[in-house]
Amino acid sequence: MNRPASDAAVPDEAFLLALARLPRVGPARLRWLVDSHGAAGAWQAVLAGRIDPADLRPVGREVVTETVVEWRRVAATVDPSACWQAHLDAGLGVAGRSSPAFPAPFAGDDDPPCVVCWQGDLDHLAGARAAVVGTRRATRYGLDVAHELGRGLADAGVAVVSGLALGIDGAAHAG
Repeated sequence: MNRPASDAAVPDEAFLLALARLPRVGPARLRWLVDSHGAAGAWQAVLAGRIDPADLRPVGREVVTETVVEWRRVAATVDPSACWQAHLDAGLGVAGRSSPAFPAPFAGDDDPPCVVCWQGDLDHLAGARAAVVGTRRATRYGLDVAHELGRGLADAGVAVVSGLALGIDGAAHAG
């Protein structure tokens, strides 16, 4: 199910997407994994159980040894190339930091993300933009405000950017 890192047909973005799907992998951990091993190498290290828990800083009451074991278990069920294809089939763009498709506004950031997924035209990033980010389990009032805010921003020519999550993010984009 999991393709080896040597398979040149699998782009780094496929491994980035797969790594980002692992439990308790946020932006900082994804960056650490990629900076330490490269995208494909990090995926292979997770699959082989070669991630040293001593290298991870626990989050909250997390037991990092359990996290690393869970990463390996979950990774065994994920096919990076299928994850990549699902994003393409859904019409989503995906670019890692080293990709020529990586959006210039993010590349110039002091702390750029390892991977960016988007839907729509990236040319909108060239102008004014505002991030609308919030909870996934929003109240009706919160969803209505986010929707209205998104519509007002769009009407004013401001691109709405977010993590594309359900809830506040999605409501702002729908507006």
